[in-house]
Amino acid sequence: QSLRAITLDIEKNTQFQSANPNVNFDKKTVITFGGEITVKIQGESTTQLTANNMQATSPEWSSDGKKICFISSKDGDEDIYVIDENGSNLMQLTNNESNDYNARWSPVIEGIEEQAHKFEGTLFFKDSFDSNLERWSYFPNWNLQNGELSGYVIGDTVVTEPIIVKDIDYSNCQIETKIKVTQRFEPLNVAGIVVRYNPQKGFYKLSIGGESKNSIVLLKYDGNDWITLSYSTGDFALNRWYKVRFEIQDNFLKGYLDDELKVAAIDDQFTEGKIGLHLSDSMANFDDIKVYTTKKVYLQNQTQKTVEVKNF
Repeated sequence: QSLRAITLDIEKNTQFQSANPNVNFDKKTVITFGGEITVKIQGESTTQLTANNMQATSPEWSSDGKKICFISSKDGDEDIYVIDENGSNLMQLTNNESNDYNARWSPVIEGIEEQAHKFEGTLFFKDSFDSNLERWSYFPNWNLQNGELSGYVIGDTVVTEPIIVKDIDYSNCQIETKIKVTQRFEPLNVAGIVVRYNPQKGFYKLSIGGESKNSIVLLKYDGNDWITLSYSTGDFALNRWYKVRFEIQDNFLKGYLDDELKVAAIDDQFTEGKIGLHLSDSMANFDDIKVYTTKKVYLQNQTQKTVEVKNF
């Protein structure tokens, strides 16, 4: 199955037959008129796809001509949306105080499962949350309850307040954990894993828990703005345990939900950093985290040095 990503990288926009990304295979042109997304069919009619004062700009067809991404400032800042060519399945992909702009469809990522070699690492860290959080750096909104890690967050504090494994920077790694979202205060994705985390420079985030049409998303924080790298639709339910796995190997990023590959992207901006868990506008429980890594990690002591991985 092909996976598509929405990125801010216009240089990757190579899949269109037309030189104009506003024109799809069927000679349909997407424009904004009066702040709404409108499709014009050559020599025929014009159809308005959105309503409710979307304040839409920068519409662009996907490479298969079936979806349109665009920017909307209806909530006061610019966020990325996607809608089907017939006006159905309007989906908001980003929701934060920063402006998200210049959204572009990246090329289809064919065979990424084969391109990124199967991850073969050594178990380096695990925690079943049965005793204490001495190996974690965290804020008071995180605590242990009945052998599980419990968190409660109002607002999006993933940049400054995730719970992070202390003292170790990881490069290539695989993190898996169980997540159960018990309450959600916003409709977007609310709980997940952060990798190569550096709050000043940026990091990658795999997040689940959105409404049923947007169940898992892979994002990048570049130090200023959130960028959606890949997303997948599907069903999601509150108060149910999900197994979530985030693999990052060189510039290949892959996200799994219940052992099924859901999102994937290619990005090389960040090469190492800490790993952790995050919440945004929600309450959730985590359990049984395991971190596998390849031959080297970086320990942050007085002098950072490379050490061989040993079994946990």
